[in-house]
Amino acid sequence: MKVTPVTLSPLGDIMKLSFQDSKHYAGILALPALCKLQEECTIEYTVNMVALGSRKDQEAVKGKASAPNAAHDCSVRIVVYGVKAQESSVSQLLSDADLYLQHPSAAELDRHVDYSNPHYLLRPGSQMPKLESLSIFLDRNNVTTSDPIDETHKSRFMQIFNSASGPSSPLHLISSPRLNHQVTALAMMAEKESGIVQNAHFPSLWEPLHSPGSIVQYCHKVTGACRSSPIPVFGGILADEMGLGKTLSLLALVCSSLDSLADQENSPDDRMSRATLIVTPKSTITGWQQQVKRHIRTGQMRVAVYHGSNRRQLASKFWKTDIVLTTYETLRSDWATTGPLYSSTWRRVVLDEAHHIRNRSSQLFEATSRIASKSRWCLTGTPIHNSLDDYGALLSFLGVPMLMERPQFDFWIASPIKQNQPHGFNTLGDLIRATCLRRTKDKIQDSIKLPRRIERNEEITLHQADQVIYDFFREKTAKIAAGLEDRDAANSRRSKGKSSDILTLINILRRICNHGVDLLPQSALEAWRSKNNASLDWQMMQNFDKLCDSCGSIMEEVDSLSNDIPEFHCRNLICTSCSMQSENTSRDDARKSPKCAATQATSGNPSNLPEYSMRLSAKVEALIRNLNVEQTLTQHEDKALPVKSIIFSHWTKMLDLIANALTQHGFLFQRIDGQSSLQQRSIAIQQFNEDQNYTVMLASIGSAGEGIDLTIANHVHLVEPHWNPMVEAQAVDRVHRIGQRREVTVTRYIVNNTIETYVQWVQQDKLRLINRSLNSAEILQSDIDDTRWKTLQKALGVSLGTSYE
Repeated sequence: MKVTPVTLSPLGDIMKLSFQDSKHYAGILALPALCKLQEECTIEYTVNMVALGSRKDQEAVKGKASAPNAAHDCSVRIVVYGVKAQESSVSQLLSDADLYLQHPSAAELDRHVDYSNPHYLLRPGSQMPKLESLSIFLDRNNVTTSDPIDETHKSRFMQIFNSASGPSSPLHLISSPRLNHQVTALAMMAEKESGIVQNAHFPSLWEPLHSPGSIVQYCHKVTGACRSSPIPVFGGILADEMGLGKTLSLLALVCSSLDSLADQENSPDDRMSRATLIVTPKSTITGWQQQVKRHIRTGQMRVAVYHGSNRRQLASKFWKTDIVLTTYETLRSDWATTGPLYSSTWRRVVLDEAHHIRNRSSQLFEATSRIASKSRWCLTGTPIHNSLDDYGALLSFLGVPMLMERPQFDFWIASPIKQNQPHGFNTLGDLIRATCLRRTKDKIQDSIKLPRRIERNEEITLHQADQVIYDFFREKTAKIAAGLEDRDAANSRRSKGKSSDILTLINILRRICNHGVDLLPQSALEAWRSKNNASLDWQMMQNFDKLCDSCGSIMEEVDSLSNDIPEFHCRNLICTSCSMQSENTSRDDARKSPKCAATQATSGNPSNLPEYSMRLSAKVEALIRNLNVEQTLTQHEDKALPVKSIIFSHWTKMLDLIANALTQHGFLFQRIDGQSSLQQRSIAIQQFNEDQNYTVMLASIGSAGEGIDLTIANHVHLVEPHWNPMVEAQAVDRVHRIGQRREVTVTRYIVNNTIETYVQWVQQDKLRLINRSLNSAEILQSDIDDTRWKTLQKALGVSLGTSYE
């Protein structure tokens, strides 16, 4: 199915259809009633042509007919907009011609317009139902998938986002001690919420046309559509780089709008709430509460947390609350049951870490799109992860006119870029600057004056016993990798699957680099102890990955950017997808995994930690040594600030091993990971921030990568390299951010002459592309893959032949 925007023009008793982009002829509609409707009533149309036939038919819809005079049958979907006073006239005119209005999909309708269908039979005294509750046919089989983008294109996209930095000088609309870039953010958000199009300080999606006559026409910068009354986007995307204060900027916006309502009294009967609904990952709720406590005067803002099994008791108080905090999964649950979050219209809805809705086919995307609000905002430092449609999904949530649906976004934005059309990137740039504000630390370094960040690698040499283990598994891994190469050559196929196979093998060696055999499963231990190389089969090697205890998915692949893993008493894990079914169960049930053990995991309590060998790996020995040095040095003239350290690892079992070592050496520590409840997380962060005796924080890199302020610390330890450098950057930016008063030292632990050098090369490759300018981003993905493959060969000590993709 292909959907293409078209325009209608009356020609006597027929309507001429023209492609909206090229203005070329698209077809005719022999419906005199439509012409008469346009003559006698004040109406406007949005029209889409839908091709459901063969590929040739779809090409024709794009304006590429297979023959000069070829005709193709297409359906046309017309949404009619008009004034309420003419509703009965429109109804009568159409019904006299045996034409009857059907329900559109919610995505087809401008969300700022009340929906009414005069041909829908209503009982006396009843009101028109919400469009979402009406039975509408949706083609669920037509679920499109996003094409992944390579690092070169991702780099270019991010460079365009970086150009959306707003005016060069701040707009001082309010008297405020905030930093210049935060004042600019408030000015942008206030302007967007006011719906200003003409004489706007910030780029708009609509451009006024200078034509003779008293009525000013506005042209859509992307589609070229013209309107005398353009539809503003009452919101946008604040995509500042991590650590630049997006939370504070949003709180300033809320305070500004509350000040404007100071002389007004809202009642429960008001149609629109004064409250702002903030939807956020569970792990960041504590951070929002801390930011309100730190930046807002006591008693001046009413904040409520809508979460947990007893949350619905709070619903009656929404109308007298300023901010309601909830989680993505709670929102999804309320959407499925038409819960209280959907009972009224919010003043604004804010999606924190908005990239969580980037999958348009997910229930989470549906849930956020359906909630009613006057304004909408997306906060995310990473508007694009794997596909350009990640950004398109955010535009759909915002209600950007003419670009809300996936086919529209593909037609106007994604396809021209994919086809290397010269205007593609220019159009994308216009769209990003009109909907997004993004500043990077490099661009505003002079104004924020962040302390220096020192990054260093701690080179580790494995203990002799661990080196023997590493060599044993490296030899087997190399043979399996070579076997994959032979298998792919024999099958004469491209090695798309080989990349994932190799990643699995690499993760085996990564675990050994961390702590020898202690991170390996029982099957591998038995093979090692018996020195039975033959018992290491391929299936067993695949099982080395940490798997979801419910669905069996590899946790690192599923949850590398997530932190919504349920809090179990045991150390069993469950991925984000499976956790959707458990967040709102009773506390006792939610604390048990499918294979729950009796061991209780707690934060900062050594007596309840799982039992492990008391030996220390080379990495942990180096970590403890560095911690001891940090505690004895004073690096800042403000001696009232204690030296504190954050330790990040991907694997929770590695955190257990480090916790044992910290206890042995007398360190008091706190801990947060994906299994920490909101209460546990809040207590851990509070004690770490306020109690000088707690000098270390253990954190899983996924659970602490979003929405936490840890500027009390000034040392960061990354136990192992992560595949995605942006995940590491998120973790480091919990410490090196606005509010940090001291120099920050980041230490990465890398084992010499092992697979970790390969992982680090992948990081450097990605960062190099991200940091390249638009004009020099010429490196080819095939060149990257060839170099990666050669680096992997060196790490494994074997020759593996050709490259992989």
